[in-house]
Amino acid sequence: MLSAIKQIEESGILEQYAKLSESIRMMEASLSLIQDRESEEYSDLLNRLNQAKAASEEIEATGVLSRYEELKANLLKIDEGQKELDRYKKEAESEFESAKAQLDDAKARLDEAKEQIDKNKADINKGWEALKEGKAEYEKGLKEYKEKKDEADKSLAEAKEELDKARKEIDEAWDEIEDIPAARVYVLNRSQNMGYASFENDSSIVEGIAKILPVFFFLVAALVCSTTMTRMVDEQRTQIGTLKALGYSEAAIAGKYIFYSGSAAVLGCAAGFYLGTRYFPMAIWEAYGILYGFSDIEYIFDPKLAVISLMVALLCSVGATYTSCKAELLQMPAQLIRPKAPKAGKRVLLEHIPFIWKRIGFLHKVSIRNILRYKRRFFMTVLGIAGCTSLVVAAMGISDSIKNIVNDQFDHIMTYDYGISFTEAVSKEEQENFKSEYADVLSVCVFVSADELEAVQNNRTKRVTVVATDDPDITKVIGFQYKGEAKSYPAFGKAAVNDKLAKEFGVKPGDKITVKINDTEWVDVEIDFIFENYINNYLFMTGETYESLFKREAVYDTAYASTNKEDIYSASVSLSKNENVVSVSVLNDMRTMVNNMMKSMDYIIWLVILCAGALGFVVIYNLNNINITERNREIATIKVLGFYSRETKEYVYRETLILTVIGALLGLGLGKLLHGFIMQQIKVEAVSFKVQIFGSSYLISVLATFMVTFLVNLMLMKKIEKISMTESLKSVE
Repeated sequence: MLSAIKQIEESGILEQYAKLSESIRMMEASLSLIQDRESEEYSDLLNRLNQAKAASEEIEATGVLSRYEELKANLLKIDEGQKELDRYKKEAESEFESAKAQLDDAKARLDEAKEQIDKNKADINKGWEALKEGKAEYEKGLKEYKEKKDEADKSLAEAKEELDKARKEIDEAWDEIEDIPAARVYVLNRSQNMGYASFENDSSIVEGIAKILPVFFFLVAALVCSTTMTRMVDEQRTQIGTLKALGYSEAAIAGKYIFYSGSAAVLGCAAGFYLGTRYFPMAIWEAYGILYGFSDIEYIFDPKLAVISLMVALLCSVGATYTSCKAELLQMPAQLIRPKAPKAGKRVLLEHIPFIWKRIGFLHKVSIRNILRYKRRFFMTVLGIAGCTSLVVAAMGISDSIKNIVNDQFDHIMTYDYGISFTEAVSKEEQENFKSEYADVLSVCVFVSADELEAVQNNRTKRVTVVATDDPDITKVIGFQYKGEAKSYPAFGKAAVNDKLAKEFGVKPGDKITVKINDTEWVDVEIDFIFENYINNYLFMTGETYESLFKREAVYDTAYASTNKEDIYSASVSLSKNENVVSVSVLNDMRTMVNNMMKSMDYIIWLVILCAGALGFVVIYNLNNINITERNREIATIKVLGFYSRETKEYVYRETLILTVIGALLGLGLGKLLHGFIMQQIKVEAVSFKVQIFGSSYLISVLATFMVTFLVNLMLMKKIEKISMTESLKSVE
């Protein structure tokens, strides 16, 4: 205990804490003297005061002060016990001395009586009575002396026994004090807090998605603006020709349409920027708020982002408008006033394949020719639908890659149920005894040595858990496999490394990884094979390899265990009752925690899917609406020819469905590429993801795209029905 107290005092923490307390008192006094609360001096002093208080609270949080006071209190109790024992001893000695003095006094009086007898021998007869009295007094005194002596001896023996017992207790207390380890102080920053680290990991996923989504939406905005403004300029050819004939300049005419598209871009950008910087973050923050109890979200206006958004919006809208106007303004006014001639049809590739073309019905041939007649609109529709499908594929793929690592990690890699920590290293004999004692509870129990060290490669440092064991049952609780191939435990002198660490360090089997033992010692570990793992970084090796490389014995103070019991928690309770067991962590708890963290991704995935649906809806609706408007005369003609309402709609929507099929198939490939890019952008410390997209996700993406198409078709049915045959077939004046 004295050594622990001395170690704490020599560490300087008490002196540092006292200085901090004095500094805080002086700064608080100084603050009260400053009148101007807005001054730089006041702000600087307040910041220093807050820093001093934070440092003081960090020292108090370490528990060193409370430990020091506890040790001092224990030492005080021992000193009080020693003083009490000394007091009892002193009282016993005092009683013994008092009894001895009384006996000595009695003996002196007996000696005087005997001397008196000797002097009066001549007068024995005369003094016989006096002699008898003296003898009786002597015998009485002797008897009292013996009784007092016996009592004193008994008291002294009891006091000695109590003293020996107290000394034994004091020695045992000192032994316990000497066994108390020296206090260790840990100062952890915010990045090492589990909650902050998890939140940072989850937010990095959103950051990865945010790097690509704006690009898609800006491309779609450019596509929609280009199609809409081209159609608008085409519809107002006569007005443009009239204005040009009246002497208006090309700049004035183009400025009218540019102002229209530019004002729409400015208003749309303002509304979109507000919604995007407020409600999108709010939705994501609320999703993460289920798991993380942080403070309320703080909205920040980013002028740079606003300017970039506005410039891109203007480029998409004004640029498309300028291009459309320029093409029309190059023509003469007489040409512009006349209606624009329909685009001439061309032979399609299938017509050169008679075996196929002859077997296609007439109306289907018309649909195929119409689709390829307007190539610009064809590519825009296909790209818009492909963008919708690819976004849904990417969103579903993110879910497949991220959420399923829980099942992959705890069903195929870490298959044990408990991580058991012991108070100290467990010997071979103690390991066997533990396994025998809990044979009815544990089906597998593997003792390992686990050290948290740092691995270094190419100036990159990563935390890695070095696990060492010679137990062959390790493969029953840890699944070593890579790309579907099972691996055996690494041989002597080599280690197995997880795939994420190997990829980040750029190493392969046969290469070496440097592991830091301490500030001055390093060791190179050769890689035997790489295995799949998704949570944390690991190096697995044999116990002999560990002792050979690190020049120290492996400390087997951890065990990975599995049970056949259905109630794993009742089994963990029985394990916790063992006096040598410090803690029993149930792996299912970690699985539940990681699974809950991944559930927050559902909100992000649904947000992306909704955005993709909105994207597809805008594109398909816009292009279908233009398609129907341009083909009023054609649709009116087939109505005159006797087509039923259902046949008319099938004739129009057949083209949309064919384009949806082509766009969806193209979107599946683009979605896979987009998913791969997004997964590369997601960087999460100590967690790796299996980049995969399930077949069901592809199917859901295609179905979602077709649902959007069917919804648009359903909304435009009334527009087809409202087309008047008489009005549409009138000659154009």
